[in-house]
Amino acid sequence: MTTVNIIIPVTAETYETVNSYYKDILRFEENEGLFFLPIPNKTVGLLLMYARSDSVILPPDSRRLPMFSFHIERDFPTYCTELYKRGAVFDMACNHRGGYYARIIDPLGNPFEIWCDSEEDEAGTDPFELPFFYTID
Repeated sequence: MTTVNIIIPVTAETYETVNSYYKDILRFEENEGLFFLPIPNKTVGLLLMYARSDSVILPPDSRRLPMFSFHIERDFPTYCTELYKRGAVFDMACNHRGGYYARIIDPLGNPFEIWCDSEEDEAGTDPFELPFFYTID
């Protein structure tokens, strides 16, 4: 059962691009018109809602706060590398004393966050191969 929907306003011109980004690049699971985060708990869905072009006024990218944030258990470097290879646009990704953090931007400029407490990565992927990855001491 979905308990929260995050609404992403799209126009007729941007719908297909945004739909493809969440479904094909980010691999969010689509079910009954909603996209679900790639995590086991399916209580938050993303809804692409049509809006008139003149009614979708977004602030400049530098003033936008993340729309949502989600946690993955482990394998953060591998997960981010796979997203990047499929075409996900990263604002940044880093490791810090508490684990990992990344901010991704969708085609409309909406940011969201991914975080992970574990430094475990089964595949041994080197996150420093990503051009936007750095360490925070």
